[in-house]
Amino acid sequence: MKINLLVFLSIAACTHVTSNVKAQESFSKDTVITAIDQICGDVWCEGDYDYKFNSISFDTKNNTTILFFQMIDSLKRTYNEKCNIIGYSKPEEILTSYGSLQSDFYDKLNTCISSKGGK
Repeated sequence: MKINLLVFLSIAACTHVTSNVKAQESFSKDTVITAIDQICGDVWCEGDYDYKFNSISFDTKNNTTILFFQMIDSLKRTYNEKCNIIGYSKPEEILTSYGSLQSDFYDKLNTCISSKGGK
């Protein structure tokens, strides 16, 4: 009985690890945009601008993520902006296994958006 329990626990642990790896492999550009959009409500979107995160691209050659977005002021004027975040070229480098932003990526993104007027 003890052996069967150990086998079961080993299989369960392997299944958990495998499912996390598969989840990370399935992260997409849309998943990253969604994570950024979700944190916006707590950070930048509370300021003078509304934000629309349009697209994201990954430059593997230069190890850079490029986020394209719009800042919209209270007069509905739209400003097209982008952030180049060096050190990331894949969604799984940006997101935790739970789909939220890695803290170091968030810090770099926050610095970039804040430098453009977002508070």
